[in-house]
Amino acid sequence: LIHIAQILNGFAGPIALSGPPIISALWFPPRQRTTSTAITTIFSYLGVATAFVLGPNMVYEVKNGTDTNSTPSHLVFILNGTNSDEIRRKVGDQMWNFLLIEFIIAIAIFLFMLAYFPAKPKLPPSVSASKDRMNFKDGVKSLVRNKNFWNLFICYGASTGIYAAWGAMLNVNLQPFNVDQILAGWLGFYANIAGCVAGVSLGFFSDIFAGKMKISLIFMMIGSTLSFLWFTLVCFQYIPFSEAVLYITSILGGLFVNGAIPLYYELNMEVCYPVPEGITSGALTMSNNAFGIFFLLLFLVPNIGSLWTNWLLVGCCAVCVPLLLFFSGRYNRLELDIPEGKINTNGLRKDSVDYINKA
Repeated sequence: LIHIAQILNGFAGPIALSGPPIISALWFPPRQRTTSTAITTIFSYLGVATAFVLGPNMVYEVKNGTDTNSTPSHLVFILNGTNSDEIRRKVGDQMWNFLLIEFIIAIAIFLFMLAYFPAKPKLPPSVSASKDRMNFKDGVKSLVRNKNFWNLFICYGASTGIYAAWGAMLNVNLQPFNVDQILAGWLGFYANIAGCVAGVSLGFFSDIFAGKMKISLIFMMIGSTLSFLWFTLVCFQYIPFSEAVLYITSILGGLFVNGAIPLYYELNMEVCYPVPEGITSGALTMSNNAFGIFFLLLFLVPNIGSLWTNWLLVGCCAVCVPLLLFFSGRYNRLELDIPEGKINTNGLRKDSVDYINKA
């Protein structure tokens, strides 16, 4: 039953994650699209950040009573030879309460959407929003033949997919340093919050500075590579280990990787237009899942350990830099919505300048 439930959740994930770019394309004008995608996309990672804190505080960690590294805590069950059944029951009750909260939230959102969720506005907010898209078959063919799409497919999956799976294993990864799930949860929380702030900020500035997403993504991938390299060197004790360094490197890594997510989606929409946004965003989400599955399957290798995951994350972020440097896609949708004559020589669109001046 647990596997069936997780599979059903997995089916819903790509639909939920690919929705923000579709909503942005249908409901928002060009100078607000990336900001809209950033806000709606990042909210899912705000939920992940909340789970990093709620999980360890609602479902306690179980430790063996003979573990000399165990730190006394009211959030830890200490296992001995006589209380295993009692602890199993308590953990089961805690899991039930935790999953019940998630269920209530999901049902509430579903009911709100049933009550009011219009398909599109009465008037299209842009030229591209009023144009017909390719049908499904032609759209898929166009994606397969589009080398720029495959470039972003690999970069997005290699960075965000591996990072998401790596973050889920953070507690296991840091066990050799006696880092419990509470500290690992706070590391994940602050990393995701930093990514949320960075994503919304980058989305806003990408709406002001037209056609600069590629440069922003290169900067973000360089930053993530250096951050996770620092983290890895600490884990292998080439650099002295400290809790402060763990916080700094984790927060910076989350800031750079999660902050890049809205830009990947919007740039993918641009280079693949007029392929429907649902197809392009769904395909990009699939890359995240595919790379995450690859990461988790590696744990089936006997005696593989966990510290290798850090080097894999560093390598995946690093390989995105040259791929993005050779990226040569055009902003097809933006060129339709805002002709070249409306873009200033400094990269600012005239409608964005007017918007700023009015503000």
